[in-house]
Amino acid sequence: MKILLILSASKRYRDAVKRGKQFRTYAPTTLLQLAALVPPELEAEVEMVDLMGAPLPEDIDADLVGISTISCGAPGAYEIADMLRKKGITVIMGGSHPTLLPGESLRHADAVVVGYSEKTWPRLLNDFKNNRLQKIYRDTSSPFSFPVPPLDRKSLPRGQYLFTNTLEATRGCPNNCKFCVLKDLTGNSAWTRDIRHVVEEIETMGRQVLFLDSSPTEFKEYVKTLWQELIPLNIQWYGAATFRFTLDQEAVKLAARSGCKGLLIGFESLNQESLDSIDKTFNKTARFRESIRRLHDNGIAVLGCFVFGFDQDDFSIFERTVEFAIASKIDILKYAILTPLPGTPVFRQLKEENRILSEDWGLYDTENVVYLPKKMSPEKLEEGCKWAYYETYKYSSILRRIKRQGSPWVYSILGNLGYRRVGHSYYRQEGAVCKGVLPG
Repeated sequence: MKILLILSASKRYRDAVKRGKQFRTYAPTTLLQLAALVPPELEAEVEMVDLMGAPLPEDIDADLVGISTISCGAPGAYEIADMLRKKGITVIMGGSHPTLLPGESLRHADAVVVGYSEKTWPRLLNDFKNNRLQKIYRDTSSPFSFPVPPLDRKSLPRGQYLFTNTLEATRGCPNNCKFCVLKDLTGNSAWTRDIRHVVEEIETMGRQVLFLDSSPTEFKEYVKTLWQELIPLNIQWYGAATFRFTLDQEAVKLAARSGCKGLLIGFESLNQESLDSIDKTFNKTARFRESIRRLHDNGIAVLGCFVFGFDQDDFSIFERTVEFAIASKIDILKYAILTPLPGTPVFRQLKEENRILSEDWGLYDTENVVYLPKKMSPEKLEEGCKWAYYETYKYSSILRRIKRQGSPWVYSILGNLGYRRVGHSYYRQEGAVCKGVLPG
């Protein structure tokens, strides 16, 4: 049996690959896990393609193709699936978008995997071999822990990723932020891996490790135990955390002792009303600077994420956010336009209010406005986000943000140069320069 596994990407990134560019800095584990879950008795040949860093092979020789996609990659995934099925190749779709919209995805695939695939993918492959493929595969169990098979990271395409030591320790999130798809993807369940297995996996890696978990610090006692186990390993690790974690001084110190060198924090907005409106009330704007300073004092760099376009936002939000980012010396910034992903309460609200402007999922990439904002036009919202990127990643702004004591400046420089490159591609794309805001 020949199996091709594809990780889809948005049109922007697929076009960049055609121009000889790639933006994926770290290796997702999706394809590696699917490959590892293929039953040995099938004696299958498995090939993997991540479309964010490599083009689709021209001549596909496969019995079965599995495509994993998020919403902005769905149109491209559907196009590939339709093309392959016309050639008589069986296509399976999975990932967050097919999980959210299995009926839609099934119009382009022979079967859809809903949710995580540790149990369903091996069963699906055996069903395919025995000519009894079902339409929907869904794991209805709710385990407190999830197994991860040994991953063959050496099978990753050489040179495609800057960072290959990626792994998961937790899944899901106990919070219910209205713009987040995690609740619908996981059924509001949350899982953790056996800490012994996590440590054993890390021991097979190099000295630097990246955790892909969405909200690991919400599993407070679990991560504290894990971090204690990481101290003897003398590694450097990066991951994500909620703002709430940064207020716990002892937890921050423990994370630093365990080797933490950088954390992604979803601040989301400087407007407390906006945070309250999406049920992210545990984020307190009045304490943002305190949390950033605490992380820096413990040698932890900050990748701060902000979202523009909440109903409470007017055009002043862009300048206020950039000024805050520079004054607070946030190491790296990621800005996004509010994107009402299908399945989220925000999407349902905007749909009910007749404010959804497009359901072209390819535009649901956090860079395009797909709904009608309340206090500015869609054009102004897009212009403002591009302006924020431009101002934040000017060389003078980068220097002002990373010139300080505390978190490792080497990683800040490398991260800023990477985001500057991506940002330039974003706000300098044809027809997207902010007139009257950015220089021509």
